[in-house]
Amino acid sequence: MAAKKTAKKTAAKPAATPKKGEGGKSLPLKTLVIAADDGKLYKLPESVYKQKKYELDVKDAGPVTGLLSMGTTLAFIPQSVGVGIGSVCYVVNLGSLRTDHAFGDEKK
Repeated sequence: MAAKKTAKKTAAKPAATPKKGEGGKSLPLKTLVIAADDGKLYKLPESVYKQKKYELDVKDAGPVTGLLSMGTTLAFIPQSVGVGIGSVCYVVNLGSLRTDHAFGDEKK
Protein backbone atom coordinates (compact mmCIF):
# COMPACT_ATOMS: atom_id res chain seq x y z
CA MET A 1 0.00 0.00 0.00
CA ALA A 2 1.42 3.38 -1.01
CA ALA A 3 1.93 6.00 1.66
CA LYS A 4 -0.20 9.12 1.38
CA LYS A 5 1.66 12.34 0.81
CA THR A 6 0.36 15.37 2.61
CA ALA A 7 0.85 18.84 1.24
CA LYS A 8 2.80 21.12 3.52
CA LYS A 9 0.86 24.29 4.20
CA THR A 10 2.79 27.53 4.19
CA ALA A 11 1.51 30.90 5.26
CA ALA A 12 1.19 33.43 2.46
CA LYS A 13 3.51 36.41 2.81
CA PRO A 14 2.38 39.96 2.07
CA ALA A 15 3.29 40.91 -1.49
CA ALA A 16 5.53 43.90 -0.88
CA THR A 17 6.84 43.71 2.65
CA PRO A 18 9.81 46.06 2.86
CA LYS A 19 12.99 44.63 4.34
CA LYS A 20 14.93 46.42 7.03
CA GLY A 21 16.61 49.46 5.53
CA GLU A 22 14.30 49.63 2.48
CA GLY A 23 12.00 52.36 3.77
CA GLY A 24 8.45 51.23 4.30
CA LYS A 25 7.12 54.25 6.20
CA SER A 26 3.52 53.96 7.27
CA LEU A 27 1.07 56.27 5.56
CA PRO A 28 -1.54 58.17 7.58
CA LEU A 29 -5.06 56.72 7.61
CA LYS A 30 -7.16 57.82 4.60
CA THR A 31 -4.15 58.70 2.44
CA LEU A 32 -4.70 58.14 -1.27
CA VAL A 33 -1.83 56.50 -3.12
CA ILE A 34 -1.97 57.29 -6.81
CA ALA A 35 -0.11 55.11 -9.31
CA ALA A 36 0.21 57.69 -12.07
CA ASP A 37 0.73 57.09 -15.76
CA ASP A 38 4.27 58.51 -15.45
CA GLY A 39 5.30 55.37 -13.54
CA LYS A 40 5.54 57.14 -10.19
CA LEU A 41 3.55 56.80 -6.97
CA TYR A 42 2.05 59.85 -5.30
CA LYS A 43 0.56 60.16 -1.81
CA LEU A 44 -2.33 62.50 -1.24
CA PRO A 45 -3.33 62.98 2.39
CA GLU A 46 -6.98 63.49 3.31
CA SER A 47 -6.06 66.93 4.64
CA VAL A 48 -5.19 67.92 1.05
CA TYR A 49 -7.97 66.35 -1.00
CA LYS A 50 -10.68 67.53 1.40
CA GLN A 51 -9.68 71.19 1.15
CA LYS A 52 -12.60 73.43 0.20
CA LYS A 53 -10.83 74.55 -3.01
CA TYR A 54 -10.93 70.95 -4.34
CA GLU A 55 -14.56 70.28 -3.49
CA LEU A 56 -16.71 69.63 -6.57
CA ASP A 57 -20.27 70.92 -6.44
CA VAL A 58 -22.78 68.18 -7.25
CA LYS A 59 -24.40 70.34 -9.95
CA ASP A 60 -21.02 70.53 -11.73
CA ALA A 61 -20.21 66.82 -11.42
CA GLY A 62 -21.75 65.73 -14.75
CA PRO A 63 -22.15 61.95 -14.90
CA VAL A 64 -20.24 61.35 -11.66
CA THR A 65 -23.22 61.43 -9.29
CA GLY A 66 -25.17 59.06 -11.53
CA LEU A 67 -22.29 56.59 -11.56
CA LEU A 68 -21.92 56.81 -7.80
CA SER A 69 -25.64 56.29 -7.20
CA MET A 70 -25.40 53.07 -9.25
CA GLY A 71 -22.64 51.81 -6.95
CA THR A 72 -19.63 52.49 -9.16
CA THR A 73 -16.32 51.87 -7.38
CA LEU A 74 -13.89 52.95 -10.10
CA ALA A 75 -14.56 54.75 -13.38
CA PHE A 76 -12.79 56.55 -16.21
CA ILE A 77 -14.75 59.37 -17.78
CA PRO A 78 -13.38 60.51 -21.14
CA GLN A 79 -13.68 64.17 -22.13
CA SER A 80 -16.36 63.37 -24.70
CA VAL A 81 -18.66 62.08 -21.94
CA GLY A 82 -17.68 64.40 -19.11
CA VAL A 83 -20.04 67.26 -19.88
CA GLY A 84 -19.73 69.79 -17.08
CA ILE A 85 -16.39 68.45 -15.91
CA GLY A 86 -14.40 69.78 -18.86
CA SER A 87 -11.63 67.20 -18.86
CA VAL A 88 -10.79 63.54 -18.59
CA CYS A 89 -11.21 62.31 -15.03
CA TYR A 90 -11.12 59.21 -12.90
CA VAL A 91 -13.70 58.52 -10.21
CA VAL A 92 -12.79 56.48 -7.16
CA ASN A 93 -15.64 55.86 -4.74
CA LEU A 94 -13.76 55.48 -1.47
CA GLY A 95 -16.96 54.75 0.41
CA SER A 96 -17.65 51.66 -1.69
CA LEU A 97 -14.25 50.23 -0.78
CA ARG A 98 -15.19 50.27 2.89
CA THR A 99 -17.95 47.99 4.10
CA ASP A 100 -19.10 50.45 6.77
CA HIS A 101 -19.62 53.48 4.52
CA ALA A 102 -21.19 54.26 1.15
CA PHE A 103 -21.45 57.44 -0.96
CA GLY A 104 -24.41 59.50 0.19
CA ASP A 105 -24.27 58.06 3.72
CA GLU A 106 -22.03 60.81 5.08
CA LYS A 107 -22.21 61.24 8.81
CA LYS A 108 -22.90 64.85 9.61
